[in-house]
Amino acid sequence: MPSKAIPLHPHLSLEELEQRYRSCKDAKEKTRWQVIWLYAQQTRENRPSTLAVSRATGFSQNWAYKLIRRYNAEGPEGLIDKHRYNPGGDKRALLSKQQQQALGRALQERPPDGGVWTAPKVARWVKEHTGKTMAEVTAWTYLRRLGFTLQRPRPRHPQRATAEARAAFKKS
Repeated sequence: MPSKAIPLHPHLSLEELEQRYRSCKDAKEKTRWQVIWLYAQQTRENRPSTLAVSRATGFSQNWAYKLIRRYNAEGPEGLIDKHRYNPGGDKRALLSKQQQQALGRALQERPPDGGVWTAPKVARWVKEHTGKTMAEVTAWTYLRRLGFTLQRPRPRHPQRATAEARAAFKKS
């Protein structure tokens, strides 16, 4: 089944499209320029095909449709990787530097209920000490940021440990 042809608005000439494609440093933008340039070449030859472009670039035909429509609507600005200019949006850190330092000091000690620190325990600690609600994923992010990794403490030589030490390491 032949793909549906979308007229391409002449925001840039074929030569300008090729120049932008070849000179682009950002990988995402470069592939977007490639799709538009290949489609413009086919449009010039009166046989535009998003299917052929998608096969040549390895992207889905639906993605090529969306990209061509975005280029038609926004022009060259529609191909720019907007994530690069807005990493993280305007989100603020949940904990201030002082609160992160306090959390780091608390993590050096055992948790109030014993055992090891986990994301739910960190979230609970933050709620109790700052009044802020924290998702478990965010708690893991803070644990990693403070240099902690996912692991369980185990005695190296369990038979040499005292009975008290072995009991402390058992799962509760």
